[in-house]
Amino acid sequence: MPNFLERDNAPARILHDFVLEAAAGYNPTEDDEAAVVAIKQVLDELVSGLVADSDARTRLRSDLRAARAAWREEKVFNLRDVAALFASGTINARQAAERAKSLAEDIKQSVPDVAITAATSPRFGGEFSVIATAFAFDAAAQVYVDRQGRLIDNLADDEIADSGAQFSLASLERRRSHRKDAIDRLRQNFIIWKEGASSEIAAANVSYVRGRYAAERDQLKQKLFTVKAASGADADVGYNVGVNVKLFDGLPPPNDAPTRDQQDLYVEIGKAETVIATVCRQIRARAHRHIFKQPAEEKRGLRLLGEYVDKLVGIGLLGLEDGRTDFAKMALVNLREEFVAREAAEILNRYARRLGLWAGGFAFVFLIIYAYVRNSTCTDPNVACDSWWNLHKTFLLAATGASLGTWASFSVRRINLTFDQLATPEEQLLDAPFRIVFVVVLTMAACLLFWTGAINVKIGDLNTESVWFSKLGAVAVLVGFFCGLSERALASAIAGRASAFVGGIAGSK
Repeated sequence: MPNFLERDNAPARILHDFVLEAAAGYNPTEDDEAAVVAIKQVLDELVSGLVADSDARTRLRSDLRAARAAWREEKVFNLRDVAALFASGTINARQAAERAKSLAEDIKQSVPDVAITAATSPRFGGEFSVIATAFAFDAAAQVYVDRQGRLIDNLADDEIADSGAQFSLASLERRRSHRKDAIDRLRQNFIIWKEGASSEIAAANVSYVRGRYAAERDQLKQKLFTVKAASGADADVGYNVGVNVKLFDGLPPPNDAPTRDQQDLYVEIGKAETVIATVCRQIRARAHRHIFKQPAEEKRGLRLLGEYVDKLVGIGLLGLEDGRTDFAKMALVNLREEFVAREAAEILNRYARRLGLWAGGFAFVFLIIYAYVRNSTCTDPNVACDSWWNLHKTFLLAATGASLGTWASFSVRRINLTFDQLATPEEQLLDAPFRIVFVVVLTMAACLLFWTGAINVKIGDLNTESVWFSKLGAVAVLVGFFCGLSERALASAIAGRASAFVGGIAGSK
């Protein structure tokens, strides 16, 4: 009769569950008890593993859960076979204990599982490998694992390439941080897959990580500045009409902010573009301003704009994108000088012509009024004339002289326009008619000073007393011409007299 009995356990905790117990009347030895305990421990561990995997709180993908359940059933069957051999006396207690111990070791090492472990010889920080134990991937899972492996190989290739490239330490660290972020996302994606996400979703997540990493990596190749030409539309098609400079955010130090030289160059390029665009716009506007259109002049303004915009873009590429600000600044100085040499003379001559036409027009109007006053008032020589217009008609001659003097003032001066003045030739920013009116008004103020006797100027036989000023038209014309010729000094002189006058009022008792 056998010393031990092996029978089914009811209720069964696991398929092939059994109980091993001593036969009635048999007193087990120490070896027998040790063998029974060893077999029971292995069986309890298998049952505990099944219970843990079956717990609703255990997040585990269904195919892995099923593989583990089948594996445990097989191990229980193998363990029950050991128990049956021991119970039948085929093997003794020590042999049963050894077989149970050997089975326990096999169970620890062969439980079906999929895990990630640190790479044996990591090629970059955080690299891992996927290890499957007693578990076969289906087709979808294999696609996911293979796609993940290829991405990890790409990360390793980038690590090798970056190590040999001429990157700053900050840039290199930034690139490595992007790889670490990518590998961390792959780890998290694996956890989600193991907890039950479909292999298709996991594979799609790998593609997302790949795209995100590629975008972040390529972003580091992005230059701080991007300089492009703005193409013209409609009538300007075929020509570049502006400079577009964009600043890119998100770069690692020290490339995350422009240098002082780049900031200065950016400002200077903007100023140069403004002046050139203004001059070219004025050229094109004049082509349509008169009765007779000038299509050739319109075309010249557009060609000039396109030519210098292209040059400014080249300077921006050199200094802002490539960082060679010294060469770019020298090129910008040459461009400004070249533009001044091409356009300054034409701008000055055009302004002089415009000012001359307006000066002549004003002078002609003043002379007409003077002739009308002289011939229409006080026509009877036998009657004393007290007409206000007749008494002050020489003021009109002074205004005539002031108009001509204003044009002469601009023409006789040696004017060297700077690049910044090309759009506005005169620093006063007064258009020709307003400038003449301004000078005439100041001249009238000076004439009133002479008329009232507030001041008197004698140069040789020239006398500006009211008797001379009102009787001699030549004196009035000369006074007006001198005032216009010295328009700058005139403004200061009149302002000084006004200040003295007001000061006198304030000091009087």
